[in-house]
Amino acid sequence: MRPGRHSVSGAFSFPAVAALLCQTAAVRAAAAAAGAAAYRYNPAMLTGRLALFAAAAVLAGIVTTVPAAAQDFTAAHLIIAGNWSRPTPPGAAVGVAYLTIMNTGALPDRLIGASTPISAQAQLHATRDVGGTMQMRRVSVLLLPPGKTVLIAPGGLHIMLLGLKKPLIGGTRFPLTLRFEHAGSLTVEITVRAAPHRID
Repeated sequence: MRPGRHSVSGAFSFPAVAALLCQTAAVRAAAAAAGAAAYRYNPAMLTGRLALFAAAAVLAGIVTTVPAAAQDFTAAHLIIAGNWSRPTPPGAAVGVAYLTIMNTGALPDRLIGASTPISAQAQLHATRDVGGTMQMRRVSVLLLPPGKTVLIAPGGLHIMLLGLKKPLIGGTRFPLTLRFEHAGSLTVEITVRAAPHRID
């Protein structure tokens, strides 16, 4: 299956399809709100292909190989959206990646690791204010509560890309593999946006 395409099977009721569409829209809205202070985000609304998805699900009861909305990825009960990064200057050894994760399941999951071929390491870090000084610390595991959305966004959690093998250039994309305790591994695409370089 090509990245960015969902394969869903089984019977769907109209309420179930509507709930899925609302959940995806909520994730994209949260991702947009989280990055609003750092870049201008114009979220792609759920129209066209997803509308056909809902209609087909109601009429046929089975959905297969439906194109996903741009930059949305799924792993079991998790929806990952709003994946982006900042460009880096030539010679920079550190980059950053942001995204939003929504747990649509009934049980908690955990993000336990990440990796990408463009850097030696990918680590989850958290920025916090300690006595008026912004400090960063590594986070080994990130809890994903059921029914909740977790933002990995500027000013808080972020994925540090350590030992970059090449600069990150605006308009390009790179793969990032996320490892979850229950949902398994999922490779998403990170879009490098034309935003100022900084790590937060």
